[in-house]
Amino acid sequence: MIDTQSATPIYMQLAHLLRLQIEAGEYAVGEKIASENQLAKQFRIGRPTVRQATELLVQQGILSRKRGAGTYVEAVSLPNVDLLSFGGTGIAIAQADPDAATCWLGTIEMARRADDDFYRLRRLSVILGKPALLEDLYLRASVFADLPMRVQEGDSISNAVMEEYGYTIAEIQQQFAILMANEQQAERLGIRQGMPLLSVDREIHLTEHRAAVQANIICRSDLFNFRQTIMVPRHHGKTTQ
Repeated sequence: MIDTQSATPIYMQLAHLLRLQIEAGEYAVGEKIASENQLAKQFRIGRPTVRQATELLVQQGILSRKRGAGTYVEAVSLPNVDLLSFGGTGIAIAQADPDAATCWLGTIEMARRADDDFYRLRRLSVILGKPALLEDLYLRASVFADLPMRVQEGDSISNAVMEEYGYTIAEIQQQFAILMANEQQAERLGIRQGMPLLSVDREIHLTEHRAAVQANIICRSDLFNFRQTIMVPRHHGKTTQ
């Protein structure tokens, strides 16, 4: 059911419930789902929230709209994860699965990297009931003083950067590669050794500090379709062609 006290937006919760119903066979491929009015009444939420939820599933290819006829189930597909965009992994994970969980692997520790001291944090995210993401996060110690005392398990790192420390993210650079799972990665992700994985190396530049946050994200590619949203800056005035 919908939890109005949850930090997860209600439309994401509803989208997750609808997807579970589809995966369980309660709606067949090609079948029309309940109307927005029916869903709003059933879950005691507003129609705009229902529309947000179904629109998210349309974007994921799970539902489709037919003008004047309603919303129908498409062939069940892997959910899209906007992991490669700049909103942070937490937001992308929540959109894919509101019930996802992220746990720390050990505690925050010091690490030497590029001739400087960094705080290192390792995390594992379980999505759709399966280990899906391994993250190694590095935060420059000289920039994030007393990090272990100011960030706890479950906290958003991006929120800590902007709110706890008051920094502004100026630029993010990412590099992608395909690698084969080594023994440790295979064990933590519950997969066979040698399975293809997506590797994302990320550098976050603050307005005051270059490469203050660095990360390596290892992703299972069998659970999701990875997607990247690129924001195009608006240009004022006439353009030339």
